Parts: sequence; C-alpha cells; structure tokens
Amino acid sequence: ADRLLGQRGVVIEAIDPRLGAGRVLVGGEDWAARAEKPLGPNADVIVDGADGIVLHVSAWHPPTQG
Repeated sequence: ADRLLGQRGVVIEAIDPRLGAGRVLVGGEDWAARAEKPLGPNADVIVDGADGIVLHVSAWHPPTQG
C-alpha cells in the first residue's frame, strides 16, 4: 500500500471518520480507506499514508491558477 503514497483516487463508498473505513479506487484497485473528514462518493482524494491494507486519504483539490 505504501507504493500508493501521493497517488490520486476517487471515493466509491462514503468515508465517515466516526463509523470507520469507506472505500476508494486508486490505481484501478479497490481499497478500504479512512479520512479525518467525511468524504462522499465520487470525491477526489489523495493518498497520505497507509496502515496495513487501509489507506489514509484526504480531499484533493486541483491547483488554482494564479
């Protein structure tokens, strides 16, 4: 899972920090994932870390031009 660090993905099952892991699709693979803030389906995420087979993700926002 560490090989996915810094990769972008998409939420396929909502992630609710209070209830536990949701699911994300990263690199064409389905992973269990946790996040500090709730993330709904289709949210763009980036992989911040991993704990065994559970990825730690956060919301990803495209860089703004400026």
